Amino acid sequence: MKTNAFIGLALTVGLFLAPVLIANPSGLAQRPVNGDNGGGGALSGGLCELQRYTGLQHVFEHGGSDEHESSGTVRRLDRTDFDLISWKATMMMRMKLILVLVLLTLPMLGRAQAAAPQGEVPKLPPGAAAVVHLWPNGAPGFEDRKDIPEQAASYWVKTVNNPSITVFLPPKEKATGAAVILCPGGGFSELGFVPEGINAAQYFTSIGVAAFALKYRLPREPGSVYNMTHPRQDGLRAMRLVRSRAAEWGVDPKRIGMVGFSAGGEVVSMTAFSENAGDASATDPIDKISARPDFIVEIYPGGAGIPQMLPPDAPTAFLLVADDDDHTDSVLRIFRLYRAAKLPVEVHVFTKGQHAFNMGTRSKLTTIKSWPQRLADWMGDNNILDPAVPGKNVR
Repeated sequence: MKTNAFIGLALTVGLFLAPVLIANPSGLAQRPVNGDNGGGGALSGGLCELQRYTGLQHVFEHGGSDEHESSGTVRRLDRTDFDLISWKATMMMRMKLILVLVLLTLPMLGRAQAAAPQGEVPKLPPGAAAVVHLWPNGAPGFEDRKDIPEQAASYWVKTVNNPSITVFLPPKEKATGAAVILCPGGGFSELGFVPEGINAAQYFTSIGVAAFALKYRLPREPGSVYNMTHPRQDGLRAMRLVRSRAAEWGVDPKRIGMVGFSAGGEVVSMTAFSENAGDASATDPIDKISARPDFIVEIYPGGAGIPQMLPPDAPTAFLLVADDDDHTDSVLRIFRLYRAAKLPVEVHVFTKGQHAFNMGTRSKLTTIKSWPQRLADWMGDNNILDPAVPGKNVR
C-alpha cells in the first residue's frame, strides 16, 4: 500500500516537472549575447547560467542600471534576457509549489496508511479454520444489524453487531480434545482481539487445545444500542454453539472452558455464575444445550458478573492478576467465594505487571512473560489436557 502511494506521488511530481525539464524556451540552449553575432560570447546551457542567475536578479533588485558585467564585458540587456528572467522565476515558483505539495502530501499518506485497516478485520494467521456467527440470521432482536461491518485496526475490533467465534484448531497430532472460548478485554468499548484473541489462540493450539475467539457485543462503545445483558447472551450462546459442534471440531464436550481478559473476564463470570442450563422448550436445538463452562480462566478480570454466592456447580477456576493492577480486588473477591464454597481454585497475584499484559510477550518481567506456563501447568495438573482422567468439578 505504501509502495502504491509513493508511486502515485512520483508520477504526480514527474508530470509537474516534465514541462520544465523538457522545454527549452526561446532557444535558450545556446543564444549569442546581443550584438555578438554568435561569437565567443555565446551563453552555453542558456543565459540562466550567467552568474547562476544572481547577476540578472541584481538588475531588478537595484533598478538603477540595465547593464550587467560578465567576464570583463559590459552589455545592455535586451528583451529576450528579461523573458528569460521571467521564465526562470516561473520555474522557481513551480519548484517551490512542488515542494509544498510534497510536504503536504506526506502526512496525508501517513494518515491514509494508518486509516487503511478501518472496516477490515485483522488478517487471520494459518490455523484459523473459520469465522462462525453465533446466530445464522443475526443476534435475536437485532437481526437488521447483522450486516453492519465491524471496524478494526491494529490490535482492536469494534462495532460488533453480528457476534461470532473464530475457530483455531490444533494440529491433529497435538490435539488433546480440550477447548477454550476466548473473551478478549477492552472495557466493553472495543475488543483487544489480536493480543487476547488471535495471539492467545495461537498459544492454546500450541499445547493441543482448540480455541474459539469470541467477538461479543460492546455496550460501552459510543453510540451502542446494547446493554450488559448482551455480552452475557453472547457468552452463553458461544458455549452452546461450540458444544453443539464438538464432534465436528474434535472437541470433548465435557472439557470446554472459558478464558477471559479484563472485561472478557466479566463475560466469563456472567456466563459461568448465572443461570446457564439448557432450555428444554427452546425451538432452536442449540439453546437446549448447557452453556456451563467445564473450567474457567480469568486474567485481571473486572467486577461485573461476580455474585454474592457461587452456584454449587461453579466450575474449577484459575485466576491471575498483578498486585499493582486496580483489578486485583476482583480476583480476591472471586477467590474468597471459591474458598467459602469449598470449590477448587488456583490464584496467582504477581507483585508487578499492572494491567493488560495480554499473553506476557511484551513484558520484561519474568513472572509475566511466563504466566501462560502457569496456566498450562494448572490445566495439566487438573487433567483438563488428559481425556482419560477428568479433574474435580471438571465435567
